[in-house]
This record gives sequence, structure tokens and C-alpha cells, in this order.
Amino acid sequence: MMNTKYHYYNQTGVSKPCYNLQIGVSGGIVMNAGLYQTPGDTKTFILFMEQFYQVHGYYPKWPITDAGYGSYWSYLYCVEKGMNLGMKYNYYSKKEEPEFKRKIYQSMNWRKNEWGEKICPQGNVLNELLYEKTESEGKYIKISQVYGCAGCHQCPSRQECTKGERRTLTYNGINEEFQQKVDENLRTEEGREMKRQRSIQAEGTFGVIKQDRYYTRIKRRGIENAELEVLKMIIGFNLQKYHLYRLRRQCQA
Repeated sequence: MMNTKYHYYNQTGVSKPCYNLQIGVSGGIVMNAGLYQTPGDTKTFILFMEQFYQVHGYYPKWPITDAGYGSYWSYLYCVEKGMNLGMKYNYYSKKEEPEFKRKIYQSMNWRKNEWGEKICPQGNVLNELLYEKTESEGKYIKISQVYGCAGCHQCPSRQECTKGERRTLTYNGINEEFQQKVDENLRTEEGREMKRQRSIQAEGTFGVIKQDRYYTRIKRRGIENAELEVLKMIIGFNLQKYHLYRLRRQCQA
């Protein structure tokens, strides 16, 4: 059971029996597809790319995704395999919005001092290391440091803090470097084109499958049978694309 939305305009979540279908599209052709029982995309990216490698024997240069895939573990995996960092992270688009920038107690909007330490709107420096926390996703380990400040309990604006970020700040330097590299890559001409193509190709493919083919529900039960059904549907999609390309070339000739 996964928490889903009724439709695009009604974002109210409801629990339904679902699978997480992911596709990789290049040149209009679905190059890889996977069906997962995990609602979060961050835990499926490595599995999806390993499956791509087993089928094609190489890793793509630009694995462009939406913000659901941008995580420390996905970025580290891309660096290890020689892929460009192009997956958006949470707040990638939102951080540039005027409304978001007006949230002075959002830690992403805080300035830093010359030593790289965050300074809250009340002028307190979060430089007291409270503790470290360790997270593990498969073979990668993520160690983050949680900082606080001495004057927080006396701050008159303590109640205005967003999700307690005023009292503590979780910091991981490597992940911040990854996000800066994502910003740098996606600002390039090639990166902007990759973002545009993802919207056209990946989202367009899902649109054709769900709206034009009316495929919105899996008929078979069980992960293996459901995946077989989805793959047969995608093979049909690719065959039609191939013949459309072939007929277009014949007409041009």
C-alpha cells in the first residue's frame, strides 16, 4: 500500500495497492524499466542503474532525474561510476523562489561567516558540535554532524523556527559539495538541454502510456507477473516508436 494522489489537481493522499514504475528514456526509446515496491525513488536509483548496466554494458553520461532521486547515496554512486551529477535535489527549484527566500528561518537562506559556519537571523553562530549521526544505504555510509548554538534557548524568535532548524543544524560537507556540482552542471548549455529533454522524453512517454494507451492499472498480481505485464507494454511502445521512425525515414527518402 502506497500513499498516492487522486489526480493531478487533488493532491490529497490516499493509500492504494501500488507499484513504483521507473523508466529510462533516450531518443524516445525506453532503454530500461523497473518495477519496485518502494515508494521512495532515492532507494531505487542504484538498483535501476545497475540493471541498465547489465543490459547495455555501460553507464549513461547524463542520468537526468527529478528531485526525488537527488540524494547523498545517488550522487556518490554517480561519482564512483563516472556519471555527471544531474539529479535535482530537494529545494533545487524552490530555493530561487521569492516566497522561499523570504523565509528567514529556513537554514538554506542563512549566511555564512569566513569559516563557513551558518549564522541564524538573530546573529547566533551554530558552531557547537552536539553529536554525529550515521546513516547507511547499502555499501555507502553517510556521517552527518549536528550543530547548535549557545544562545538559542534565550532567543525571542525561537517559536518562528522552521522544523527546529533554528535550534540545530544538520551538516554534511560532501553532500553540500554534490549539490553545488549539480547547480554548476545544470547551468551549462548541455545541462539545460538535458533538463529539457527529460521533461519531453520521460514525462512524455508516461503521458502516452497513461493517456493515449489508457494504461493506468496493472491487471496481474505479484511483483514478477506485474513486471512481466509492464515490460510487454513497454516493448509494444518501443516497437511502435521504431516503426514510426522507419516510416518517417522512408518518407524523407
